[in-house]
Amino acid sequence: MFRLIALVFCCISCFAAAAQVKNYTLKGYMGVQGGESFSYKLVFSDSAGNIKGYSLTYLTETKDAKAWITGRIDRENKTLSFRETSIVYNNGFESNAIMCLVDAQLNYVPSNKGYVLEGPLTSKDLSNADCSKGSINFVNDDVLKELFSATPAAEAAPVVKQPVAQKAPEKKRSVIIVYDTARRKPAVMAPVPDKITSNVEKTYDWNTDTVVIDVWDGSNIDGDVISILYNNSRVLPHYRLKEEKKQLRIPLSGANPDVIIIIAEEEGNEPPNTANLLLTDGTKQYPVIAYNTRGKQSVIRIRKAPKK
Repeated sequence: MFRLIALVFCCISCFAAAAQVKNYTLKGYMGVQGGESFSYKLVFSDSAGNIKGYSLTYLTETKDAKAWITGRIDRENKTLSFRETSIVYNNGFESNAIMCLVDAQLNYVPSNKGYVLEGPLTSKDLSNADCSKGSINFVNDDVLKELFSATPAAEAAPVVKQPVAQKAPEKKRSVIIVYDTARRKPAVMAPVPDKITSNVEKTYDWNTDTVVIDVWDGSNIDGDVISILYNNSRVLPHYRLKEEKKQLRIPLSGANPDVIIIIAEEEGNEPPNTANLLLTDGTKQYPVIAYNTRGKQSVIRIRKAPKK
């Protein structure tokens, strides 16, 4: 008899625990620095506001990356925060940006097409070094309504029956007016990189007296080697591109224009030779992708803007 009671109690406990967990799937997109956008999905269970599950970042159904996630839903403040804790697999997914483990803080806000869940993201590698930034946006209106209106069993207060006369008056809902200019919006995306090659040049009007150049391999690290010339002087000879950025600070020479040349020395395992560059002029930044076959070169011209 005791065993039967224990078994029944165990079944009831398991059923109650299962009732506290709800499963959700959110579909949307991720935008990252450099102007790229990818499909992004969260599949997770919600237990008393704590979420666990996985994310999928994908170009197509056959090119995706999966990562485990943990996070928290704050229904009162209409927020959802989560972070990717580890990579499960990468099935051919590639990006020009340096994508690492995502950490996102999202807000459930109104839009012209119902409500959306959106906000900025940062990403870090396993050594906690910063990687690309961007934004995430989920637009599953029905799923989001269910997610933010749900009350998990573990959070629900016990129901107490009271006489009608003793029922507490309902609180009036405060009216919230949301202006487009005051809404929290996704992180501002970096401009789309200018792509230059042997027959495509780029010219920039420059305001400061220094050109800051960051150069790195923003795709697969496959052994690309470049040389950078500034007014025909080799400022970075025969450099093998890495994931980490290499920075050059070069004063303007007084020539007008100054000329930057990127030479493809070696193509690596995945032709063509591709180099990511970020040119900084004070507070302005210009992302560039230079790509060429071996021996070819790309040209950037820096034209000093006239003083006003």
